[in-house]
Amino acid sequence: MCSYKKFKYATIILCATIGSLHAKLIEIKSIQDFKTLRNSGQPLIIKFSSKTCPPCRFTKVPFDEVAEESEFATISFAEFSTDTPTGDAIANEYKVLGVPTFIYIVNGKVMKTVSGVDMTKETKATFKAGVQNLARELMKAQVPAAPQELKKEVGMLEDIEKPEEISGIEVDQEEEAVSMQPAPAESRGIVAQLWGSIIGFFSFIWDALKGAVKFVIDTIKGIFGIK
Repeated sequence: MCSYKKFKYATIILCATIGSLHAKLIEIKSIQDFKTLRNSGQPLIIKFSSKTCPPCRFTKVPFDEVAEESEFATISFAEFSTDTPTGDAIANEYKVLGVPTFIYIVNGKVMKTVSGVDMTKETKATFKAGVQNLARELMKAQVPAAPQELKKEVGMLEDIEKPEEISGIEVDQEEEAVSMQPAPAESRGIVAQLWGSIIGFFSFIWDALKGAVKFVIDTIKGIFGIK
């Protein structure tokens, strides 16, 4: 009985963990909510649709399924109806002329816009695959922002290279002339190299984290026979 209870609780915890790793379709109720989401730094995919649009209904299920996939947990998915004032205002901001329209945003900027679906050629499976491929491109295009503390540190290093006047100390004219000469190219490149190392480090951490999450999910799937 004790073993059964432990297994039951472990199953619940694992299922909850899997659910928390999934992306989801975000409901946005105001323009301010949208601006907050767009400026959060997280990649964003927006779908514009209408209740009276057959292709919009055709794309709903595959789009929602992609939004629930754990692979894209770092992407925000949102849908707007142009039948509502908020959806119509945001559609006008992005110059949406028809529905369905899908806009892919990374670092606050539009990476790609896809309008319309040819229902005579497209299937739900091929449409879903197209959204998945563009979502992966969106993730690759995202550049992780360095924490504010690291930016301050780099700023301090840049300030160190700038000569400052020190009052109350007499400086020889020849010495002063030497100190005011531009720093050599090697010195100027130190900050750039440091910044590149910082960005590379965080990119490595990000890739490692994604790999670890995928490994955990695949392991759980294997334990429970999930395909």
